[in-house]
Amino acid sequence: MEIGKDTIEGLAKRYGTQYVTGNIAETI
Repeated sequence: MEIGKDTIEGLAKRYGTQYVTGNIAETI
């Protein structure tokens, strides 16, 4: 499942970069 950059940036603004980065790492 590929996540769009816009989605990642939106999540980063909403939840914080560390949370989003950790979430992506777990997904991959």
